[in-house]
Amino acid sequence: MREDGTKRVVAAGAMLAGASIAALAWPWRSPERVAAASAGGMLLIWGLTHEEAFRRFAGRRMTRSGIASVHHDRAVKIERSITVQGRAEDVYRIWRNPENIPCFMEGVESVRAINGSRSHWIVRGPAGRRFEWEAEIYNERENDSFTWHSLLNADVNNAGSIHFRKAGDSATEIRVILSYEPPGGRFGALFTRFSGRDPAKQLELGLQNFKHAYESGKLAV
Repeated sequence: MREDGTKRVVAAGAMLAGASIAALAWPWRSPERVAAASAGGMLLIWGLTHEEAFRRFAGRRMTRSGIASVHHDRAVKIERSITVQGRAEDVYRIWRNPENIPCFMEGVESVRAINGSRSHWIVRGPAGRRFEWEAEIYNERENDSFTWHSLLNADVNNAGSIHFRKAGDSATEIRVILSYEPPGGRFGALFTRFSGRDPAKQLELGLQNFKHAYESGKLAV
């Protein structure tokens, strides 16, 4: 256990040092500063990778449920909504098929349906790093809402729900609630925002992409 603790301290130190170097160097655009920012980013990514590997190893030892629960004290919560012109049942069917998500959601590289409730996700993160997990849909109310959570050994523990509410005779409000644990905790969240991969902004853009694609007829039900 002492060795595990040492590894976590080293990883945390790398994340702190990397974030500090990158944050201090980035505002100045000289070649030397850009190189320093890049080096800081690489150091932070190394720390994130090793910290997350430890957490996944520890999780395999401590949990048997198969569900990667989101720890609310470490989680980031995002809630966004948009209204589109279309029937709730039609909009619901598009979102309920996870393989449609990469067509409009920023950062989602691929989603493969495993069965009616489970799917495998690959998402692009900072510096091109890929994060993978399996997710399970549960607590489903057809044409109204569904809830999901990631399963054990996810690169990013996450959970959330999507709600579809009629807004007038021919419109639907889509509300997405997402909670996730940034790899590397608060240092990881800082680097994600710093690198332009802020999940909140990506979700906003994804909803706008969906609205445009759906209302223009590019997404078939």
